[in-house]
Amino acid sequence: MTDQVDTGAEPMDSNQRMANRASLAQRFAKIVCFSGEFVCKVRDVSDAGVGLTFYHDAPSEPRVILELANGLTYPIERVWQGKKRSGYRFASPIDTQEFIAEDGPFSAREIRLRIQSDVRIANVKSTILAKLCDLSCNGAKIESDAELPKQCLMRFEFGMAEPQLGQICWRDGNQYGVQFQHPLTIEELSERAVELQPFHQPKPTRMAGALRGARVA
Repeated sequence: MTDQVDTGAEPMDSNQRMANRASLAQRFAKIVCFSGEFVCKVRDVSDAGVGLTFYHDAPSEPRVILELANGLTYPIERVWQGKKRSGYRFASPIDTQEFIAEDGPFSAREIRLRIQSDVRIANVKSTILAKLCDLSCNGAKIESDAELPKQCLMRFEFGMAEPQLGQICWRDGNQYGVQFQHPLTIEELSERAVELQPFHQPKPTRMAGALRGARVA
């Protein structure tokens, strides 16, 4: 159940201040921008816009794509920015109730970040260099031309963070699904995203693809 609140402490015009805002506790999503994909928390939403919070500095790019856990995407534009909070307006009108209900083809899917990075895989016999394709709290998708055994506990290293222990749970060609033995917290996932996708290294092709696939709200 949502409570109607006014989060207009930040600078907004009168029409935005009058818009009903529904607070959304613990509703996680992600934004897609030139710099990469980053976890955010949806703080509130109205017909006019949406308030987001981050576990790190808010990305400085003014126009980004908001992607909910159900896979629906919304082009948004920043209207104000704090250190770890930002407010955005929707690029076109949305169905607020649909946004809040978060129904869709992937309604129960966890937040998964498409991140391209090197990953080192180590077991008792050898160390293999592979490619990270995406990352979530519970696991990752990787690419490797090597034959990786299923149900064998291995160490996965990406970036400077502590290695993650995990097992291969599925294979499709040269792609593998990894399930972590100890899941990341949402904050740890956010930290990995910032480390592996620095804000100052934009990836135009990523944003271009997101814009092509963005849902017209």
